[in-house]
Amino acid sequence: MNIYPWHLRKVNIFLVLLVIVVAIAGLLLFVFGKNRETKIAPVAEKEETLAVPESFKPTEEGKRAIGEPFLHLEQGLPTTKLPDVRSLFVSYGIMLRPDNPPDKSAVLLGMRGGASPCVAALGEKIFLRYNGASSAWRWSFSPKGVETPIWLELEMQNTQILAHLKMVDPHGNLITEPAENSSFVLPETPFTGTSEALKGWVIGSYAVDGALFESQKAKWYGKDIFLQNFGGAEYSFAAGSERIEFESGGSHYALYLKEDDLIAWDEQNGMWNHVKPGPDSLGKTIARVKKVNDATMTFDLWDPEGTKKTTLELRKLPSTPFSTEPNLRLIGARSRQDWIVESGGKRILLRTDDWLLSSDGKCEKIQTNEQIDDYLAGTLEGELIILERADKKDNTPVLIGTRISASRTQMMPFTLSMAKARDLMKEALPSLPPETKPQERPQKGSPKEESLQAYNSSNERDEDDDDDDEYK
Repeated sequence: MNIYPWHLRKVNIFLVLLVIVVAIAGLLLFVFGKNRETKIAPVAEKEETLAVPESFKPTEEGKRAIGEPFLHLEQGLPTTKLPDVRSLFVSYGIMLRPDNPPDKSAVLLGMRGGASPCVAALGEKIFLRYNGASSAWRWSFSPKGVETPIWLELEMQNTQILAHLKMVDPHGNLITEPAENSSFVLPETPFTGTSEALKGWVIGSYAVDGALFESQKAKWYGKDIFLQNFGGAEYSFAAGSERIEFESGGSHYALYLKEDDLIAWDEQNGMWNHVKPGPDSLGKTIARVKKVNDATMTFDLWDPEGTKKTTLELRKLPSTPFSTEPNLRLIGARSRQDWIVESGGKRILLRTDDWLLSSDGKCEKIQTNEQIDDYLAGTLEGELIILERADKKDNTPVLIGTRISASRTQMMPFTLSMAKARDLMKEALPSLPPETKPQERPQKGSPKEESLQAYNSSNERDEDDDDDDEYK
C-alpha cells in the first residue's frame, strides 16, 4: 500500500484534535472535582502580644491620675423623661370670682387649644391625660377623681404662678428630669370667653351670650329720682345706684346697683338677687358690675365653678319725657288740708300728703300698701304726683307738689290752682241764650259759685286755726 503525503496530513490533524479533546475533558474533571471537596477553614495562628518596653509601661499612680473613662457603654432599659409642656399652659389669673375666700386662693388654669380651663387650688394635684399625637388636643385635664401618672402642682412666688410638673414610672419612681421641664412660670393672660368655652352654658332657660340681660327683658332706666328724694332711710341704698328692672314669671322686680356690686342667680325662683360676697353667692352664677357710663353698663359673669367667664352689656333706655298737664281740676276744699279735685268726670277727695298716679289721661289716688308696692316694683306705671302742701298765690288757693316721670328718672315742680279750675269749669258750662247768659258774675246756685262758697266756708271754719297764716 502506498502512503501518500496527504495521508500523513490527515493523521496529524486527527491527532491534534484528539489531544485538544483530552485536554478539555481533563480540565473539566479537575474543576468539578475540586468544587465537591469539603473546605476546612484554616485555624488562625495565635498572635503573640508584643511586649511593651519598660519605659512606656503605666504605673499605678498614673492610672489613678487619669480617672474614670469619659465615655462608656452600659446595658439597661431607656430612661423615661418629663415631656416638655412649658408652652402649653397659661394662667388666667388668681382670685377669679370676687367671692373667693382669701384663704382659698385658686388659679384658673388654661390650656392652649383646650376647650375649658380648670380651677386649681395652690398645692393641689392637677392630673393630666395624654390623648395621643393623632388627637386634636394631645393633652387634656383629667376628670375630677381620675388620677394619672403625670400631674401639675401650682405655687405662688412673689407675684408669679410657678408650675411643677411631676410624673412617676411604672414602678412608682418619681421622674424629675430634665430639670428645665419640671418647673416653669405660667404666663398670665386675660381670659375671654370663647364660643367653644361658653357652649352649653345656660342660666335658667336662657343661653349665655353678650345679650343675656336683654333676653331676660331687663330694663335699665337710670338713677331712681323718686327713691332718692322720697324713699327715706328705708330706701337709702338707692342713693347713687342705677335701677334695673327684671321680669320673672310675668311679674316685675327691680335691683339697685352701682360699680362693684354683686348679683347672684337664684335657680329656684328664677331671678337675680343683690348679694354680698360670701355664703349667699358661693356656688351660684354671679355677675359683678364692672363699669357704668352714660349709655352702657358692663358686667362680668361667672359660672358657679368659676371656670367660665364672659362680659355682658346692658344699654340704658331713653328717659321718658313728661306728658302734658295732668287731667286734674281743683274744684273746692272742705278744709285747709282736704281738697276736692276732678279727673275724667270723677271727683276725688285729697289731702295735702296724698299721691296721684297719672296714666292714660286720668288720675287715680294711691290708697293701699299694695298699690305702693306695685309702683315701687314697676308693675304700676305712670307719672306720680306727690302733693306736699297748700298755699296761696296771688291770693288764689293752690296745691303744690312734685311730678315724677313715668321712668322715675326726672322730676319737676307741680302747681294746681283754683284759677285754672275756674277756667276749665267755665269751658265746661253749657252755652246759654244771649239774653240769659251771665255777663259779670255767675248766677247764684251755679256749680262754680257752690264750689267757691264751699271754699270760703272752709276758710271761715279755719280762721281760728293756729296755722291759718299759711293762707294769708
